[in-house]
Amino acid sequence: MTWSKVLQDQIKVVREQLALSPLPADALTVQFKRNPKGVQDVLDALVALGMVTEESGEYRLV
Repeated sequence: MTWSKVLQDQIKVVREQLALSPLPADALTVQFKRNPKGVQDVLDALVALGMVTEESGEYRLV
């Protein structure tokens, strides 16, 4: 999978992956072959916006 430089695209692709199943941040990092901070920043933003929840290390869409 490719990781865009555009934030809106990053959000879209993370949401698409979470729509398939809940995932831990490290699984998303591996899928996108990215630095964990980039993926974690997107997940943190989605949690702050109420679009994603985190429970026991797994992220899922609301």
